[in-house]
Amino acid sequence: MNSFNRVFLGLGLLALLSGCATGSNQVADGEGMMEGAEAPRYLAWLEGGLGSGYKTDSGRVSQRLAELEKSPPALTDKDAYLEYVSLLDAAGKYKVAGEKIHTFIGANPADGRGAFLLAIHFLRLKKGTMAQYLFEKLEKDPKYAWRSLVYNNLGMMALDRSDRYAAMDYFEKATKAQPPLAAPLVNLGALYLQSHSYSDAEKVFYTASQLDRGLEDAIVGRGVALEAMGQFEKAHDVYADYLNKDPQALAVLYNDSILLGKRLNQPQLAAQQMLRYVQKGGKETARAQELIQSWR
Repeated sequence: MNSFNRVFLGLGLLALLSGCATGSNQVADGEGMMEGAEAPRYLAWLEGGLGSGYKTDSGRVSQRLAELEKSPPALTDKDAYLEYVSLLDAAGKYKVAGEKIHTFIGANPADGRGAFLLAIHFLRLKKGTMAQYLFEKLEKDPKYAWRSLVYNNLGMMALDRSDRYAAMDYFEKATKAQPPLAAPLVNLGALYLQSHSYSDAEKVFYTASQLDRGLEDAIVGRGVALEAMGQFEKAHDVYADYLNKDPQALAVLYNDSILLGKRLNQPQLAAQQMLRYVQKGGKETARAQELIQSWR
């Protein structure tokens, strides 16, 4: 499991607010979330949102917020108003965002979207107890459609409390809830890896990679699981196929280089790939340089 420790750092790869995983070709304006489904615009600006690679794209947030601030949406235009509030919160304008969320809830007490955004708002303010309360209310609300997102966030919060059993239970619920999301599958797969349940991990990472074909974490996780089971050629095929589609996938490139050099007896190719990793700005530069020298 050495490669797991090297580049797949577990649940730390997915932020607490994650859950709106999409392919890298999607845009963060709510145009799409997965094939055949449309994501509400208010979800597009969460950390882990559309096309963001699990990091809020501050440039896109600022650009879209500036567009809406030219003519702020009215409270009666619920979808636009919720997107505006979500953007304010993502931009760090917490005071005004909180005020507007409460205004929305006051006008629409039965609309779970307001409660969800308020829970996210509390998470950003490090008020976990209040966020937990709201997520648990939404868990019991049959009208709130994005139950997979609720369960995923509850799972991340359980991990933050170091309660792995509760986290796994929530992630498993998230994988069975609607709509289908890649994020809880990746989170569940990481826990499977940590418990050495490699076959289970490989299966859920594969499913995640099919839901979101641009999600590098799913590929790295699946490759690590295959390596742990001794299926080195298959792991290389998984890495190589993804690199053909996305040569900038540095975690995949790093893992594949080590696999080639240490398991598949191809040191020259491994050194070439690791050099590409360094040239592209990979973070494990010192270790990469050591490996390159050992393979020459």
